Amino acid sequence: MELSLSAFKSRPATDVVSLGPRCATAYNLRKYFGFETAYPFDWWITPESGLLQFLGTLDLEELYNPELLFRLPDGSSVQHNPTGILLHHEFPRDLGKVEHPVIENFIDYIEQPRSRSEYLLERFKSLNDPGRRVLFFREGEARSAKLTAELERLFPLAEWCLCSLPLIPEDPVNGWKTDFGLWKANLDSVGVQLQSNSRLPPSARG
Repeated sequence: MELSLSAFKSRPATDVVSLGPRCATAYNLRKYFGFETAYPFDWWITPESGLLQFLGTLDLEELYNPELLFRLPDGSSVQHNPTGILLHHEFPRDLGKVEHPVIENFIDYIEQPRSRSEYLLERFKSLNDPGRRVLFFREGEARSAKLTAELERLFPLAEWCLCSLPLIPEDPVNGWKTDFGLWKANLDSVGVQLQSNSRLPPSARG
């Protein structure tokens, strides 16, 4: 059940989840709230249309179908063409070359990222529980009625809230991590706390 932010922040969240669109979103949420629990969208690059397509099916067989995955011409990432999702951190890179491109035979290494994503997706789906209070974040876009409809379909039992955050650009000092001071200011204004037992060390959460 969706709650407004004012209603949601009356009690701490049990879970904080990044819905992308990039790894900086997950990185800064973890740093701010002090948790390490991972979810499927943490390290993918997701256009909104691709995010909605994937949420509509949660079909990893389709996402990791080798016939639908393409190494970008410059080797910078691997794209799932039907959705436009970039599996940016999933495959080995050639560290001996400038810009560390994804290796050309990346498909040979598909099983490990697919297996990891299956585990993370099960964790994501398990949030549909009456005891959960889930704070979702999507960076760089206004709240989408289509996205809230998908979340309502997937998480009818949990209490949840979707927050949109302004996109913080990369800069020469912080690079892809972006300026944490700006993240802190934005997240302070959201005003939601994460309950203390959600801040377990990674080894305790798996």
